[in-house]
Amino acid sequence: MVNVYTCKNGVRIVEERMMNTRAVAIGIWVRAGSRYETPAENGITHFIEHMLFKGTTTRSAKAIAETFDIIGGGLNAFTARDNTCYHATVLDEHAQLAIEVLADMFFNSTFDSEAIEREKQVIYEEIAMDEDTPDEFMADHFWRALFPNQALGAPILGTKETLATFNQQMIKAYMAAHYLPENIVISIAGNSNAELIALIEQKFGVFEATATLAKSTPPVMATTNITLTKEVEQAQLMIAYPSLTRSAKNSACLTVVDTIIGGITSSRLFQKVREERGLAYTIYSYPTTYYDTGVWTVYCATQPHQLEQVQQVIEQVLADIATHGVTDEEVTRAKMHLQGSFVLNLESAEAHMQRNGEIFLNHLTHYDVDEVLLRLKRITTAEINEVAQAMLQHTPSIARMIKEA
Repeated sequence: MVNVYTCKNGVRIVEERMMNTRAVAIGIWVRAGSRYETPAENGITHFIEHMLFKGTTTRSAKAIAETFDIIGGGLNAFTARDNTCYHATVLDEHAQLAIEVLADMFFNSTFDSEAIEREKQVIYEEIAMDEDTPDEFMADHFWRALFPNQALGAPILGTKETLATFNQQMIKAYMAAHYLPENIVISIAGNSNAELIALIEQKFGVFEATATLAKSTPPVMATTNITLTKEVEQAQLMIAYPSLTRSAKNSACLTVVDTIIGGITSSRLFQKVREERGLAYTIYSYPTTYYDTGVWTVYCATQPHQLEQVQQVIEQVLADIATHGVTDEEVTRAKMHLQGSFVLNLESAEAHMQRNGEIFLNHLTHYDVDEVLLRLKRITTAEINEVAQAMLQHTPSIARMIKEA
């Protein structure tokens, strides 16, 4: 059972007690992501995520790391286009310590100028790593083309040019504008108790906003066709369609559609491209959803001389579904897969923490496991075909990456 507490300042605490585990997972979820940045700020959300680990008024970066290493716990964070999450997983006996340290990082980070300059070098390396990773490099450029001159299309890591300008003043200004109580959900799952909830409320329920919550402009997805060149052995292909938003009533249908087309190894694309023709090792599809837009993407890597053939096979598979739909048998198999993977993926406290954090941060309806399975079971083939065919009637956007001549 999930309990929700709203602190007097508006911070929400979401608790799911799991008495069959000794673990406690804690996540601080913030509605701050790269899509809320100005062009000059591009990358600052991710930079702040790094900087919160670099020392507080009472703890050095090494002391923060040693605290979790000594107790065998995990401390990490990630930045997405629409949120940031700082999370820790520890034994129940160390949960209060984890909350103390997370709160210290969240409110008392010093953003020392020397640490800022050092961390810029670390992120320069992270940017270079992405540039050396073909699928990451291609995805970044494709998103820029799908959402041109919009924050949603800008790279999460930012650029070397924007990163070079970041300083303590910019960090504090951005946090004051976005790290607001109404933008924060504390998700806790595992062997928690009332004392932990009281401590979280004491640490996070008293600070006040110093700015008004800003509204983001709804993104506009473009139809694009781009070709990139890079020193790569394999050609890369991405095909994208406008899709459903995260909160769409029929969003679960999209998950079934994706599973059937390219989400698993028995999917149509995997079987047609890899198993039947041997044209690729990597071929898959995936949905990306936000509260105000969605994109469904197919990705494949292949030898350059096979690129045209691979694209034709993919287009044939999608055209067949757009015309004739999917079958009852495919729907039954896909729903069984999704039911099994959904339950198995919730075998840890951290998984429950992450699921609940995402749901409540985005003001979605929370369904327990049995409700999710029942709702999935009730989806019909007709509903799935309606979603698939509505999506595939759009003109796709295409990105290709080939070896430099």
